[in-house]
Amino acid sequence: MQEISLRQVIEYAIAIEEEGYRFYRRAMRVSSNGDLQQLAESFATDELNQANRFRTALGTKSIKAADLDRVLSLDDALMPELTRSDLVRKDEFDKDILKDAIDREETTQKLYTFLAGVSDLNAAIKTICEEFIEQEGGHLSQLKAALAAIA
Repeated sequence: MQEISLRQVIEYAIAIEEEGYRFYRRAMRVSSNGDLQQLAESFATDELNQANRFRTALGTKSIKAADLDRVLSLDDALMPELTRSDLVRKDEFDKDILKDAIDREETTQKLYTFLAGVSDLNAAIKTICEEFIEQEGGHLSQLKAALAAIA
């Protein structure tokens, strides 16, 4: 467990989404599978939009400094070291890319589920997390279907 401020968690979430954007952009270039390229392009856009949504939320008056400075006890597993997108190799198989993507989406969904479950969390952040949980779930469904199709 670690003690971390909500601001730090949100900054980490932004970093996750930005790295997810880079991951999917790289996957688009590495894969020769047209369906996977389209999926990666769509997800890259989603990841960037999610990062920007958090950034915008940080800049609004609906989230007070006291909310952002609030300290949460967070399981270390919810904030693993970011997996760098440049580790996607040119010779990596589509199956491996999909497995990596599933791991990324599952980890992110767990973080947002934790945040949404904090009973007195700022309403704006809670709403964003709830929306992102649903979006990550959709990503997971599509990724698992794509993996099943090529397995």
